[in-house]
Amino acid sequence: MLPDWSENRDRFNREIPAFVHYLINVFKIQEVNRHQRFGVIAYHNPDVIEMLQQFEPHLRLLEILDATFFKNDDAILVRESAAEIHQQLCAGSHGVIARQLLSSIHICGLLLGKLAKAQPERFSKSTVKGTARWEIKAPKK
Repeated sequence: MLPDWSENRDRFNREIPAFVHYLINVFKIQEVNRHQRFGVIAYHNPDVIEMLQQFEPHLRLLEILDATFFKNDDAILVRESAAEIHQQLCAGSHGVIARQLLSSIHICGLLLGKLAKAQPERFSKSTVKGTARWEIKAPKK
């Protein structure tokens, strides 16, 4: 960069045609970096993604579920309705956080659904006599 702003602008304007020519005629996006929607794939920094996921409500619920239901190695499976899960979490040792996160039984069911999509090997839902029951498997050690 040059010290004078107007010189920088003029230099930029002189170099833009060459840059555009390069992008249109020379530069090629590698196949591995192509994306159907925008032309190139988006880059997601793994550290930033991991940091942001800490705030995802369904992942916070996962932490509370594991701490409540699977604190002993002998706990293998939970089969309960969202209302029963909600009640146990709110009454448990992580009740304050659970009540903040799960303002209603409906929210509990929605977040369990997100967990089922994210981790189908651990979470599944079945309906028995019109009542949805969640099957939650213990985390693998």
